[in-house]
Amino acid sequence: YDGTDAVTLNPSTDFSLSGFVAGQGASIAQAAHASYDNPNAGAQGITVGLATSDYVAAGGTLLSNYILPTVGTANGTITPAPLVARIINNPTKVYDTLTTFDATTGNTGANAGVGLVAGNYEIAGFIGSDGATVSQANGTFNTANAGTRTISSDISGRLTATGTTNFSNYILPTTASGVGTITRRSISINGVT
Repeated sequence: YDGTDAVTLNPSTDFSLSGFVAGQGASIAQAAHASYDNPNAGAQGITVGLATSDYVAAGGTLLSNYILPTVGTANGTITPAPLVARIINNPTKVYDTLTTFDATTGNTGANAGVGLVAGNYEIAGFIGSDGATVSQANGTFNTANAGTRTISSDISGRLTATGTTNFSNYILPTTASGVGTITRRSISINGVT
């Protein structure tokens, strides 16, 4: 899937001509520009326009003896485009012995107490103005200890299409990962006598 219905056919592998008398034949001379029925992913028809100049006669064949097709049809498939999801903008929490990152344990600053937010996700691979938002507040650090860490999140079923995005044109990601931070917990000293 690339948002268009265009496809380039290979002249040596994508065409089969029949109907010539024995010992005669022809081939297609150049890559032909064809069109799918529509630009969306899935199985569908392909149509290609051909001119007389697109044919090359085999030895002994006089093409003027034949009515050459000006249109060819076939079946083809547009496969969905893959998407990749990442966690961005360094989600941060304070060390609490847990690897969880959610509305209770993370985020700090402006997003305190809400966990991961839409701005913590980036999805790459959309075509044109297509896009999606992610609504998953929960994540998991790869360790509970303070420092710069890997954080991941299960986003399966948590994507919402924006605009006219058709999810059937894409292979939707089920997980996102990126870099986050667990900050050190402050320790205070109570009065000393």
